Amino acid sequence: MKIFLTMNLMFLGFFNTACAVEKSKLPKEMPYGVEIRFNSNYGGSPAYKTIVIKTSELSFEAREYVPERKTFEMTKWTAKISGEDLAKLYQVFLENNFDVIENDERQGITYDAPSEGVFIGFNEKVSFQQSYGDNQPMSGKNLRRYQAVKLAIFNLVAKYADSNFVTSYSNGWVKIGGATKVAGGSVFNGIGWVSAKMIAVSAKGEDDYDAPSPLYEKTSKSSKKVGAIPSGTTTMQIVGYHCFGLKVIYKGKTGWLSAGNICGSPVTNCS
Repeated sequence: MKIFLTMNLMFLGFFNTACAVEKSKLPKEMPYGVEIRFNSNYGGSPAYKTIVIKTSELSFEAREYVPERKTFEMTKWTAKISGEDLAKLYQVFLENNFDVIENDERQGITYDAPSEGVFIGFNEKVSFQQSYGDNQPMSGKNLRRYQAVKLAIFNLVAKYADSNFVTSYSNGWVKIGGATKVAGGSVFNGIGWVSAKMIAVSAKGEDDYDAPSPLYEKTSKSSKKVGAIPSGTTTMQIVGYHCFGLKVIYKGKTGWLSAGNICGSPVTNCS
């Protein structure tokens, strides 16, 4: 009996120690001066994506390859965000114990491998960063936690994306709310019409950002799927608008991309 009791006490001590490792050090209440960043690069490619959320400002910058024009193009914008939205994002970090996420053991080195990472810091003194890629593998609950945080960041980006929301389409022209130059500065404020060829949106998974986006035959998720668009794709041609989303052409296939699968979602008011 004594041996059994001792072993159980030892097991209890080990269990408590293991649980202590999982305990987050992030403050329960969002501290002052929170800064959140997401960065990704594509190995040997000059393509990249940078998102910075600091105090009440969100900034987005990306360079992506456009096959149709055989060149890399820049997207750059900033937006003011609400304190409520920032607090909700911080809560996702907290709920997923972001600071105790761990990478798997690396089995080798992949040269010119793409990678990405998420950073959170506050008071310019405390910070935590997690990286993910071929050389920073992740799996199981660690990967699920990381992806939950990443998805929350991209959902916030989608909400504030560039204010270039589409509200109408007619004969190759789209009606949008405001436009900015890549290098900064406003092209115009308010509502105006621009060529659909000048507008780019990015496809994303609705529940999992990295999942492909279904292309529907009609303006309903119950309609036939005519194809799928990889997450992050910006090379779609916009040929129509509905409160459901955008009608696009991708690799010769025409279909409807729902608002939930668009990073930079159009206004969706079906009333």
